[in-house]
Amino acid sequence: MASAGYSLRKFILAILQSTNSEIRRYVGMFYHQNGPAAILQYLNKLLQYNKYDETFAQAAVDLLITRTRSELNKLSEQDCLRSPANSYSRRRVETFSMENIEGVFAERAPHLTRLLEGLAVSKAYRDEGIPSHVGVIGSQLLHAYSQKSNYFQMIMGLYFHTSGCPKRVLSVLAAVGLSVSHQSVMNTLAHLTEAAMQELRTAIKSQPFFILYDNINFPNRKYDQRSHNKDTFENGTTATIVLGGNLDITSPASNPIMPPNISHLIPDARNRSLAFFITLLDRKRLVLDSPNYHAADEILRHVFDGMVLRLWQVGLGTERLELFAEELGHTDLKNLIATRLESIDKHYLVNSHQLSNNLGSADVNAALFLRDMMVYMDLGDAIKAGDIGRLEEVLLLITVMFQAGGMKHYASELLRVAYGMRYAWSDLEKTAIMSSWLINTQGKPNAWMPADFFQEHNNLLIKTVHSAKGSNMSWETLANKISTNIHLFSETARRVEGEFHISHNSNFHSTVSAYSDITRITDSLRHYDILGVNPHPDNLNVPLVRDLIKEGFEKFPERFKKFMESITLGHYSEEGIDDILEQDAIAESLGREYQMAEDYISASLNH
Repeated sequence: MASAGYSLRKFILAILQSTNSEIRRYVGMFYHQNGPAAILQYLNKLLQYNKYDETFAQAAVDLLITRTRSELNKLSEQDCLRSPANSYSRRRVETFSMENIEGVFAERAPHLTRLLEGLAVSKAYRDEGIPSHVGVIGSQLLHAYSQKSNYFQMIMGLYFHTSGCPKRVLSVLAAVGLSVSHQSVMNTLAHLTEAAMQELRTAIKSQPFFILYDNINFPNRKYDQRSHNKDTFENGTTATIVLGGNLDITSPASNPIMPPNISHLIPDARNRSLAFFITLLDRKRLVLDSPNYHAADEILRHVFDGMVLRLWQVGLGTERLELFAEELGHTDLKNLIATRLESIDKHYLVNSHQLSNNLGSADVNAALFLRDMMVYMDLGDAIKAGDIGRLEEVLLLITVMFQAGGMKHYASELLRVAYGMRYAWSDLEKTAIMSSWLINTQGKPNAWMPADFFQEHNNLLIKTVHSAKGSNMSWETLANKISTNIHLFSETARRVEGEFHISHNSNFHSTVSAYSDITRITDSLRHYDILGVNPHPDNLNVPLVRDLIKEGFEKFPERFKKFMESITLGHYSEEGIDDILEQDAIAESLGREYQMAEDYISASLNH
């Protein structure tokens, strides 16, 4: 080699570049046996602390740069990693997955993926199932290589914008490759709105629809109050178009249902009233005028469960119900329950007059509470199930109850609905009107909700974004880019936070068991002998709560007579001007509702 004037470097290069068939055969075997990799790994060890290590490392890095840029070029050609603003769709959000991004990287850029995994993925990440940084860092590199490859940045931009990220902060995030620009987000929202409106225009031409609408208010608070610098309020109206179709009315419920009676929440904390149990369990947020819904619902259900357990203890003559489950077979237990259930029903689930003949006042109040709570829970179940026929039976009974209360306008409105259901509307009109009461946005069983509640939820989502972005947001932006995409924002937040395993709150909240509270309620009922066989002397003089069903039936004939007079054209009773205006409003509302039902039916029949 020396006589031929070859150095080791020239000799190796000459062998690798030789065209001699015999030499090329040996070179091929060298390649086949992973010779280059073995030599590279050996040189890495050999030169690690050598003065020649720097030039070796530079050559290795140059090689890696060449390979990864080639892979980035391949990735930039992948349409699945591009999100042009003028073609963005909801499906891009619904299918977002960091796992999918990393899968494309692993397939099209194996060397870059391996490099990022070696640098950014620790053993803890793999063991705990936490998403790696490969997709995030890889997407940043790809976006720096090609601005068109912005799939990750687009959904992150929407997420940051939804979360109230200011424009300047979004610009910084875009500069470091974690988001698209603020203008790109705005362009995408404008396109999404335009696409949604076009889809809507096409849909309403081919099928019937109904509109939900509600007022929306935005307060602008002034920190420095002056006579010329006061708080202001901006008001608007939001609407949701719901594509409809005839909803079959199911069979009426065998047992009519209605909501609970708020009069049970009497202010004093004596004599085992609901107020007594609220005090016993130290529950908060339950003031009489405006109780928190969830807190009130929870205490109502807990008291109901405690009373039901007490009923069965009395009915079965034992304080340990679990003994029956342990000692009796399934068939015997079922037969025993059926027999005792009939006895409990006849003794407790009757009207207040019959209850007063057999029970003390506190027992009567408890029995009425059980009756109303069964109604309340069945009402919620009917709504969740989307059972319109069952809901019709509920409303008829609620209508009777409201005639006994002090809420005159609600009572009148319920009479109007009952009148329509039973007298004024044809079957088609009835179906058209009642089909707009409930809505199911998920297409799943037991996922129905009141349509007006859905609209109120939409308003809350709009206000949440408006509050986060500040009061300087224009109505044009709010109307054409925010309100039309609020559900997309919710889906984006759910997807992004789910991909990175972010809990809904900063602290994980587990459901607290109600067993202890229900047990305390049952023990208290037993201690004061509530719902017992023999009335307790201390419970005889407790004030009775109102039986709204009984009172409602007593007042219903006169209320219905006045209602019928109010909708008779040209006839007004000699009542105050407020009543006359109310009667005009009822007649006008009936006519408007009738016309809307006719329009809905016509659209349904024509398509």
